[in-house]
Amino acid sequence: MRNRDLYGLLQTLNGLSNVKGKTFAYAVFKNKEKLEKEIEVFQKLQKPPHPDFANYDNERNLLCIMHSKKDEFQNPILVTSPDGNKRYDIEDMETFNKEYQELIDKYRYVLDEMDTAQREYNEFMENESLLELHKVKFEDLPEDIDANFLNQLKDMIS
Repeated sequence: MRNRDLYGLLQTLNGLSNVKGKTFAYAVFKNKEKLEKEIEVFQKLQKPPHPDFANYDNERNLLCIMHSKKDEFQNPILVTSPDGNKRYDIEDMETFNKEYQELIDKYRYVLDEMDTAQREYNEFMENESLLELHKVKFEDLPEDIDANFLNQLKDMIS
């Protein structure tokens, strides 16, 4: 199991809080406790944004507003992109791209540092987890557990 899989396992265990059977319930309780502590450590490993990122983001937003098409009240027009997100409808993409590249160059040190931090965190999340789960025997699983939950719990079944 990879570090990133621990989030899903915790979510699964949270959905099993009312399952009966003291041996299984104890395993759920112990593993939730372990997972919460481990995930807390993961969250501390994730570096906060660079202090200058807010400046970059504000300037980027102003650049988008400045180059966007405007409605009759001079408000920027937003359109829905293919991925479902709202974005500014840019009027002159060539000029915008030139100025945006200048902005990226200005804040290269911020963006590079944040990219490096995110890449390192993502690599860590792909590592095999060292967490020792509290195991439960197959015969101690609840009778009404389905195949989906069984698959999600496979790492805590001995």
